[in-house]
Parts: sequence; structure tokens; C-alpha cells
Amino acid sequence: MVKLKVVRIDKALVLKEDTKFKDTIFLVRSQVGIACIGSRVILENCKIVFYRCKKASIGLFAQNANVKITNCFVQNANIALKSVNSSLIIRESKLSHNKEYAVNAVGSIVNIENCNICGNGYEIFSAQISLENSKADILHSRITKGVNSTALFAKNSFVSLDSTEISLNDSSAIHLENCRFSIRKAKIYDNSLLNQDFSQVYIENSKGKFTESLLYAGKDSFVIYATKQSSLKVLDSFIFDNNSGILIDRYSQITIYKTRIFRNALLERQAQINADSSKIYIVSSKIFDGFQGIYAQKTSFVFLKNSDISRNRFPFCMYELSHLVEK
Repeated sequence: MVKLKVVRIDKALVLKEDTKFKDTIFLVRSQVGIACIGSRVILENCKIVFYRCKKASIGLFAQNANVKITNCFVQNANIALKSVNSSLIIRESKLSHNKEYAVNAVGSIVNIENCNICGNGYEIFSAQISLENSKADILHSRITKGVNSTALFAKNSFVSLDSTEISLNDSSAIHLENCRFSIRKAKIYDNSLLNQDFSQVYIENSKGKFTESLLYAGKDSFVIYATKQSSLKVLDSFIFDNNSGILIDRYSQITIYKTRIFRNALLERQAQINADSSKIYIVSSKIFDGFQGIYAQKTSFVFLKNSDISRNRFPFCMYELSHLVEK
């Protein structure tokens, strides 16, 4: 068993030179624990823990830096890791019980792999991972149990998420504004109890796709809400057992291909897919076991090809000059 060295930080540890720490516990009593400024910093098998600090703020702060964190643990900060114009690599680490964000990145490149991000958030609405003007790759990780928190919030960013579970977050699973995204083999369930974004996945003026993913058991909200000219593809996926279905509005578009959508919006007696001034393309898919299959209004357009809309009490509800084309 490796014995960890203990370093007490009463004033921020500022690193302006390339530095490596290994097998170290940082007990922090200052507002900022470690500050990486224009340097390359590596942490391996380390813990950053705020201890008897009433104004705990940031566990690790990076500005114009390159930081790699492996097998580390950060707890009890307001923000576990904050990155500004930096490269931040997080591997095999746990970020938990921080009061606002686990990761807060602005103008940065973030890579998260094999990590457990859980229980972050407190009394205010926040996000476990927050990205702005950034690029993020999230792989083989879990983002769970956010307290009053969205799991992943991104604005003006590119997000790639693969083989990751997002579950049991009080607010939405994913919130995207002006983003490009690719989500593959995700497992998204049991989020959005507070219904802040009206959905498990909120997409605004963004473009991207879900592939080979499971989206289920959403609480009191739409499973996907795409709005403000968003463009979304759902490919080879399963969407089921959500309190409400999919909502597409404000001149947005969704393409559904080789996907199964079932048992959504039964308690609410609503449609599994809803379109308002938008376009829906459904190809080689099945929508079944619902109250309504597809509800379209305000000149929406629905295109069906090689698809099965069955075992819904009302397969189609078309209103206000909406149009259905089936081939």
C-alpha cells in the first residue's frame, strides 16, 4: 500500500513551472488550492480536500496551462477543477460533493475518461460539468446524482460523449446551447425531477446526433426537447418509459433512423413525438405502445418511410396545416 505524503495549503499553491505530484494529499484551507499558471502540471494518485475552510472556492485552477490528472480525488470545493484557456485531461478520477461544479471550463480543451463525477451541487442550480467556448471528449464515465444540478451544461462548445452513463441528476441530464455534439452509446435515465429544462436532454440552436443510446425513465419532463432551429439525428437507439415524449419546436428538425420509441407519455396521455412549426423524418423505425404516436401542429412536416406507428390509441394527430407524407 502506497503511503501518501500530506501537504497543507494555507495559501494558494501557485505553479508557474512544470511540476509533477504523485501520491500526495493536499489539505486546503485557502480559497484556492492549486493554481497552474502557464505551466505543465501532472497529478497522479492525489487528493485535494478542503479542510475547515469556510470560503472554499476552487480545488485546482488552470490558466493557459496543460494539466493532467490521473487517479485523483477532489472534494468539498465550490468548483473542483476550473480551466481557462487550458488543456485539462482527467483520467480514472472521482470528483464528488463539490458545491457548484466538478468541472468548469472556459475556452479550454477537456478530456474526461473513466471518471466518476457524482453528488456535486448544493442549494443553487448549477452543473456537474460546465463548458463554455470549449471542446470536450467524455468517455467511459459516470455523471450521476447532481444536487439541484444539470449533469452536463455546454454553450458555444463541441461535445463528444461516448459510453457514458448520466443518471439521477435533479435537473436535466444534458443542456446544450449553440453547440455541435456527438453522443454515442450513452445511457441516460432517471433525470430531471425538478423539470428545470422541461426535459432530460435540452437542445437549443444546436446540431448533432445520438447513436446507439438508451434514453429512459425521465421524470416529469420531455425526454428530448429540441428548439430554436436545432437539428438532431437519433440513430439506432431506444427511447422508452419516459413521463413525456420528444418535443421539437421553433423551426427545428429531427431525423429518427432505426430507432424504437415506446411507452412514453402514457400517464400524461400525450404524444410520443410532438412537433410545433418543425420537421420530423422517421425512417426504418417503430413508435408503439403509446397514447398518441405523433402530434403535429402549426405547419409542421412529418415524413415516414419503412416505419411502423402501431399500438397507439391515436397514431397521428395533425393540426393547423401540418402535413404527413408516408412512403
